[in-house]
Amino acid sequence: MATPVFSFNSEILTDAPLDVVLARLADPTTMACLQPFGPWSTSGQGGGLQLAWQRRRLGSEESGVISISPHERGAHLLLEARHRGWASFASFGILRWKADQLLERLVEEL
Repeated sequence: MATPVFSFNSEILTDAPLDVVLARLADPTTMACLQPFGPWSTSGQGGGLQLAWQRRRLGSEESGVISISPHERGAHLLLEARHRGWASFASFGILRWKADQLLERLVEEL
């Protein structure tokens, strides 16, 4: 039987200059809204930045990526999250609730 997978994405445009956004997110541990998601890995990507997390909780796997890319008005932030495993039926709602407003909180902290 196949393992269930739930995924969602969210995006937001900000008028904050891309340089400011990249400088603040170079060390994701300094951002309070990102701390609950666990250890982050960062990688550069075509003038932007990717922040990724992956962790196991309650017998399932959570993972996600926040991509920051240039936009004519400032920066484009895209969140893609995924929850995989049988326990995800119960815990996907918690992940979705935590991540639902993540990008808005992130922009506020910039």
